[in-house]
Amino acid sequence: MRLIYRRILASATLVLLLLLVLLVASSSAEGMSGGQVVIEADQTVEDDPYVSADELIIDGTVKGDVLTLARSVTVNGTIEGDLIAGAQAIIINGLVADDARLGGQAVVLGKDGEVGDDVMVGSFSLETKPGSSIGGDLWFGAYQALLAGEISGDVLGGGGGIQIDGQVNGNVDIEVGDPSEAPPFPFTQFMPELPGGVTIPNVGTGLTVDQGAAIGGTLSYTSGSEADIASGTVSGPVTHQEPVIEEEEAPPPPGAAFASWLWAC
Repeated sequence: MRLIYRRILASATLVLLLLLVLLVASSSAEGMSGGQVVIEADQTVEDDPYVSADELIIDGTVKGDVLTLARSVTVNGTIEGDLIAGAQAIIINGLVADDARLGGQAVVLGKDGEVGDDVMVGSFSLETKPGSSIGGDLWFGAYQALLAGEISGDVLGGGGGIQIDGQVNGNVDIEVGDPSEAPPFPFTQFMPELPGGVTIPNVGTGLTVDQGAAIGGTLSYTSGSEADIASGTVSGPVTHQEPVIEEEEAPPPPGAAFASWLWAC
């Protein structure tokens, strides 16, 4: 299980660090800030906007990349470049033509949401709704993920609970939790209301591939338990691996630690 949480932490941290670096380095970008920042439906932004706000709503068109730190980010319009965002809730109902790198509590790709290329997510909850599409690969680390849209490439990542209801045209390689180690209650019931009208679904611990899902390539998963995989949903081979128990390394003796420190000086 520890590897799962490392992936979650590493993915989210990478997104946020990249975002902060780009926000500082993009001196040519157009800065926006405030309680609520709205790019109206009839508005076109030619530059690469970086936004620090409580709420960012994009109803219009952005020709470049969007870089933002906000409480909520909602894309209803079009981003012709990348979306790099850190927020409590991120909702994509429109088009991100290139890549999306997202870190937050809840990330949702709505029924009309489309990302043209790769998606990388570090979050508590990831949901891709029926009708949504990802044109490249999906990389994620999340406590839970509900994948009900179409993914043209591969799916790689890890989470406590992963449910696949949609279509993956490539391969799936994931690590999931063991249902026998699931908490006795869903964590979502204790979470405060999320901005943007987002409701977090409850996904059971472990891997579920529902009837109606379709995986065009192979399925490889690491878990302490067998997955619930509906018949005929995976075109290629299915491989189940048991998680490797990592042994904690004993700390070096004080003398060895001092010698190592002395050598490094």
